[in-house]
Amino acid sequence: VRHGIDVTVFSRHLHAMRKWFPGFRIEPELHAAQARNRLEHFDVMLHAYESDVLDDARDWHPRVWVMDRWATYRQVKPMVDIQLDLCRHCFGLDGLTRDNGLVVPVDVGVTAVGNRVIIHPTASDIQKQWLPGRFLKLARRLRARGYDPSFVVAPREHAQWEWVEAQGFRLVSHESLDDLARWLATARIFVGNDSGLAHLASNVGVPA
Repeated sequence: VRHGIDVTVFSRHLHAMRKWFPGFRIEPELHAAQARNRLEHFDVMLHAYESDVLDDARDWHPRVWVMDRWATYRQVKPMVDIQLDLCRHCFGLDGLTRDNGLVVPVDVGVTAVGNRVIIHPTASDIQKQWLPGRFLKLARRLRARGYDPSFVVAPREHAQWEWVEAQGFRLVSHESLDDLARWLATARIFVGNDSGLAHLASNVGVPA
């Protein structure tokens, strides 16, 4: 966008947070039935992974690009550095920045509430997930030190984690990523074992 390229992002998660990304065109995730009519006029369809490509997209679009096929994307280094390398070496851009364009909306309070610590105990892959009992032990230690720990999980995970309420801790789920980001912004500290919410917390100014 900074280099004058006309970019449209299609994403369910980012569309919920479109107010956090002024200057970008962000639309809802497309269903397969509407994809061709909406996408065939774009010069390039850019994807992170092969699984993101619609089944028949290559039948009707000449430039369906998947970054994960490129050696630059598969480097073992922080993702931000990979993205910068992509911009520099694959797209020929310069004057790059590590800023992703997120701006906390003016109606979001960015003052931490007391000593709130938000704990996110789940992960997209079970191999990345700390044992639940360890998160409970951590929450108890934090409370003993004067912090106010709360747990946050996805709505589909809520029933599996209701036991933390019986242990005296608040359990929160948000359907909207916008609502979740607003709540994260009230924390003093975020603790989790998966990168998604840790990145989001860091973006809204909360140590993760």
